[in-house]
Amino acid sequence: MTFDTSDYERSHGKKPRGHGYWAFTFPYAPAHLKGQTFFETGTLTECKRKLKAKYPFVKTVKVMS
Repeated sequence: MTFDTSDYERSHGKKPRGHGYWAFTFPYAPAHLKGQTFFETGTLTECKRKLKAKYPFVKTVKVMS
């Protein structure tokens, strides 16, 4: 699973890190997940771990906020 942070970096002017309420989308996911936004609370590292466990079939995740 790869995490695309380009939208976040363009919006905030820095790489994502730390604790927060993170939003993610799956741009190339199966139809039932495509276009949806998912939210997780915690450090970015913790949230990445949660997403990998919940959605192991997703290849690319966009970090939104």
